[in-house]
Amino acid sequence: MTQGGVVREEAREKFWQRKRGAMKEPRRLYHEFMRTGGARADGSMMLVSPHLSMIKRYLPWFPPLALWHAWRMSVHAKRASQNITLKSPNDLDVLARALLKAPWPWRDLRRARECIEWAWSLRDLGGVKDTPVHTWALLAITYAEINQAQGKHGATREFYSIATNLLPDIEADMAPDRMKQYARVSGSCALYYLTHGDWPKGQSLMVRALKVSKEQSRDQYLALVRECRKLGYIWS
Repeated sequence: MTQGGVVREEAREKFWQRKRGAMKEPRRLYHEFMRTGGARADGSMMLVSPHLSMIKRYLPWFPPLALWHAWRMSVHAKRASQNITLKSPNDLDVLARALLKAPWPWRDLRRARECIEWAWSLRDLGGVKDTPVHTWALLAITYAEINQAQGKHGATREFYSIATNLLPDIEADMAPDRMKQYARVSGSCALYYLTHGDWPKGQSLMVRALKVSKEQSRDQYLALVRECRKLGYIWS
């Protein structure tokens, strides 16, 4: 792993462990990395995920601050995506999701697609065998969402199907957070099927996602419950 990759992992770990002042630590590590001569694209990569998380945090109750984080996320995502050939599949998914979720006029579906397609080409070439299975499932979901945003409904369903078919492999994987990621993938696919005419499949996936998330992460479970209530979906 590169120096930038090590620092990014350190930043991610500390970020998720702290609820208050969540941007303080990533910013400190970013400036420390830049002072040591780190590449700007690698430095920007360190701040994309924290800003994306801040958008989710502030959007329900303080949209102006969420909008500011969206702007900063977009700036860093576009800078970080200048050298996608040097990024890991996980970083490419983070970048693509940031470029996809950024509000207009900062959204960049073309560059988001490039990130996912490069990651997928690495998978086809077998050059990233140490990448956890759930990363490929999340990449497939992000790619499905990009296709959906571009009105490509056939490709959307195809990549949700790919993600769904990877669920048994995620469960069998050795990654320490595999079940939390299983719930994440299963829940995302379930929401797609529930809202696109495949209720039995969506229901089966959602029941499993709720069960696993309840065991793994209260926040993840409650987020799924909120989505279910929006759909009027009742589970037992």
